[in-house]
Amino acid sequence: MKITKSVITIVALFFTIIATGQNIFTFDPALRISLDGANGSCAVPGTSQPNVFNIQVNGVGTMSFTNRLLLASIALSDCGTGSKNLNEVQIRVISPSGQCYGVYSGGLSTIATGTHYINVVSSTTCLNNPNTANEPSTGAPFTSSGNNGYYNAQFNGTAANYSNFTGTADGTWRIVFSESTANPPCVELVRLVFGDPAVINQGSTGDNCSNPIVWDGKSPICGTTSGMAGSSQMPGSIGGPNTNTFGTINGVTCGWNFANNNDVWIKYTATKSNACLSVSGISGTNIALQSIVVTDANTNDLDPCTQQSRTPTNDPNWSVVSCPRPSIYGTTAGTQYNQQHCFVSEIGKTYYLIVDGDGGAASKFWIWGFTYNGVLDLKETQSIRNNRNRDFSIDNINGVIVTKNPRPHKQSVVVFDAMGRTLYKSTQFISADSRLDLNNYLRQGLNVIRVIIDENRYFYTFTQYQ
Repeated sequence: MKITKSVITIVALFFTIIATGQNIFTFDPALRISLDGANGSCAVPGTSQPNVFNIQVNGVGTMSFTNRLLLASIALSDCGTGSKNLNEVQIRVISPSGQCYGVYSGGLSTIATGTHYINVVSSTTCLNNPNTANEPSTGAPFTSSGNNGYYNAQFNGTAANYSNFTGTADGTWRIVFSESTANPPCVELVRLVFGDPAVINQGSTGDNCSNPIVWDGKSPICGTTSGMAGSSQMPGSIGGPNTNTFGTINGVTCGWNFANNNDVWIKYTATKSNACLSVSGISGTNIALQSIVVTDANTNDLDPCTQQSRTPTNDPNWSVVSCPRPSIYGTTAGTQYNQQHCFVSEIGKTYYLIVDGDGGAASKFWIWGFTYNGVLDLKETQSIRNNRNRDFSIDNINGVIVTKNPRPHKQSVVVFDAMGRTLYKSTQFISADSRLDLNNYLRQGLNVIRVIIDENRYFYTFTQYQ
């Protein structure tokens, strides 16, 4: 396989990433931490894990209408030992001033395997279906495509409202867990995102290709399928508006659409090479959303809305960038409300994200965009210095991890695929420099390589192969 794009983020036990105008703070333990026995609460949060996890926040300042908590993202896993119950876990968030609010109370699978992200946004957004969970069977990885996204959790009937947090955000935040199951999950990661929560309401804009919502690709926006009509430019639609005849898109078969009823068009220009677009929140009983990302296939005419003639089986007007998950309609509750598209984009190129409601379903939806965390090329060598004055550095050369350390050390390497499944894992004591070839374990698509040297030394690598 050939490496086409690689980035790396160096991570200490607590770290901050500044991305798309947001402050991201993450707690990432060296090993999975089981929630077995966790029984923390707002009144009695506990003083240590697994009841409470501390995240140190700095540089955010006083919380206000334009500066507050945007997202709480908690990764729970099967502990590497089989299915776990994610439906009997409660999560509370305590600010530095001691304000405590429940943000999640059950809702995911009782037989979960792999790693699941609970991505909870405030109820002050335009999401209007607070019971909607992430994908209950395969989780919601931070950088993978699928039926997952952000949602308003309900904690004992009350949706999370982050505007209730006041005062300064700087200081120690506490994430409090409690569980009541014989099969408790493990904590893999906890992430808090701060920034401007303003969601720009797009109203009736976006009804067709010629009148799209023009988006910056990162700020939260609110759209709606209500009042929209079927579009003659909808990708793959052979029969046109208000029909259900679909074919391939520029020769590509995509699990997209069943009826052309009320599509919404969102246009943006890529400013980063690695993009994730999250669409969340279609509400109702047995109502689904689906979405697709395309680019203009007719670049010679400089007008993406100009249409060439379709054949009885193919639409030549668009190039597919990211399909929705196949068979989106008719799936079980929890898999049909959110969609996320992650892909390598071309900086400066225009992309169209098109959102459609199942059979004309009318609802608001919420969109957020972000880039993969990491901006450094792996061909560079990054060095860190620990408390005992030892120098460490790491290179990635064509899928080979080269660790340089002049003294004996403990090294752990774990390789995950985009869904959080472990592809390779090893721990060994090394007397000096080491070389580890991972090419036999990496899969096509997004891979995550984690290297731990001694304690609290982390290297996350997001590598795109073709």
